[in-house]
Amino acid sequence: MGSLDKYKIPNKDAPSIDRFQEASGDPILHVDGNGILLYINPAAQSLLSEWQPTVGNSLPEAFMKSLNQCLATDACSTRGVEVKVEERQIVFTPVQFNDSDFLFLHGHDVTWWRHYDAHLKLLANVYQNVSESIIITDTNGIIEAVNPAFTTINGYAADEVIGRTPRFLQSGRHDADFYKSMWNDIRKRGRWQGKIWNRRKNGEIYPALLSIAAIANEEGETTHYCSICYDMMSKKEETEALWIDAFRDPLTGLPTMQLFYDRLEQAFSHTDRDVSMIAILVVNLDGFRRFNETLGYRQGDLLLQQTARRLKGVCRQSDTLTRFAADSFIMLTRVVGNPRQALAERAQRILKSLSVPVELGGTPVQVSVRIGISVYPTTAKDMYTLLEQAQVAAEQAKARGGNQYRIYG
Repeated sequence: MGSLDKYKIPNKDAPSIDRFQEASGDPILHVDGNGILLYINPAAQSLLSEWQPTVGNSLPEAFMKSLNQCLATDACSTRGVEVKVEERQIVFTPVQFNDSDFLFLHGHDVTWWRHYDAHLKLLANVYQNVSESIIITDTNGIIEAVNPAFTTINGYAADEVIGRTPRFLQSGRHDADFYKSMWNDIRKRGRWQGKIWNRRKNGEIYPALLSIAAIANEEGETTHYCSICYDMMSKKEETEALWIDAFRDPLTGLPTMQLFYDRLEQAFSHTDRDVSMIAILVVNLDGFRRFNETLGYRQGDLLLQQTARRLKGVCRQSDTLTRFAADSFIMLTRVVGNPRQALAERAQRILKSLSVPVELGGTPVQVSVRIGISVYPTTAKDMYTLLEQAQVAAEQAKARGGNQYRIYG
């Protein structure tokens, strides 16, 4: 504790000092050159109760170690020593007076400031990392700050726009009455939200959801405006990509049955309004389990992928092809004219396409399939019956042998 010897304070019994220390709301400690507690005021006794401080005893070893490390630096009198006691953050600053043998430690409870600082850092982190554009302006509309997302969305660096008004973002699609109405709402209600068209630096015009809010001081006076802009174009592209991923079979890339049912419902509603018919073709691979057992699951996956590609090759753009089960595919198609003739021709094209051997691990593999077909409204009156009839027809085709098709009814 020799490093404490150079810190001196006046006699603790001096009346004026004593009254100040006893009445102070800040924690105050006196320690001698050996780190022994010589005095503790009521505020310190309350805040440091976890330490169970007693005059004549040493303060906690961890605190004294931190204090000694602080005293070894030139900045100790300004930086102080920070300790955490019962969820409170306290900074003790050592003070030296004249030739006294005592070290005077004046503490400050900085808990609120530490929480406030952490809160500000959190807000700053959000401001820097949100995907929406943020603009802060003064009451004259002069830009004071923009976040990184503003640059990402609009193409302008911060130093290009600070000091300007946001008018350079205007697309020209809104007239003066639009902006007048917007600012009337902001002045009356303190905020405005709506759809708007903005222009990027590269000239591209994009739709956005804009929210502007007035920021007031403690007196309720508006000092700034904060605008948050949601780029609807980029979000639409991201949403569509996620939607496609969610409704695609990961192995074949074909739509899932959930998407198939959606397309089937749409087809039913359209068919009810015109004279066309819709048909379902269920394509089953015969002996697929045997392929998996003899060649392995990897080769089985390759077989499914090759089959999906060939089936897509005989699909029309308006058709929907889906992986129905582990070894089955289902095709939704619209039929005009003679359904039996048109569907028979389609089934024969499928059989011909799948009759070509598939190369799996260097070995040509011959695949046998069966096709079941049902037609709405000829044989079925709802989509579930239509699907069941196609499966029944596929089983009937199987009874005829390999590479056969059957139209229900």
